[in-house]
Amino acid sequence: MTESRTLCDLAQLRCRDVVTAAAVFAPNAAGRHELSSLRGLSERQLLKSQGAFLADRVLVAITPVDVVAIAFGPLSRRLCEPITWRRDAVVIRPLYSRRATARKPAPAFLIAGRNAGARLELAATTVDANTAVVTAQLLAIGAHDIVHH
Repeated sequence: MTESRTLCDLAQLRCRDVVTAAAVFAPNAAGRHELSSLRGLSERQLLKSQGAFLADRVLVAITPVDVVAIAFGPLSRRLCEPITWRRDAVVIRPLYSRRATARKPAPAFLIAGRNAGARLELAATTVDANTAVVTAQLLAIGAHDIVHH
């Protein structure tokens, strides 16, 4: 079983429609190795205060109807329900990645409801096939929003 299939299967357990792509992202803040620094702590606290933080790892799933964010980790199943945005009512914007380094550029983006609701700032933790597919689909949804709304 490929990693892609495994992530889709995990997401499928929490999604009401068929998951076509899934990848793991993190908050758009400095990485864990920087949490002892003032920068790392302040970026995460800022996201939390803005209500744009779900968990240290977030499984983002794409379905034909929805974009779904699922807290991903050992305690996450009991902590919160997935956040679901209908694709026709979601805003997705590319952002500057606070996780990127000169050697590892990583995409970052905002996901939010068009009419308020939940919002997340996420960044890629790795650049792999799953991340590339989900990021491309999210940015395509975001481009559709800019052109048509």
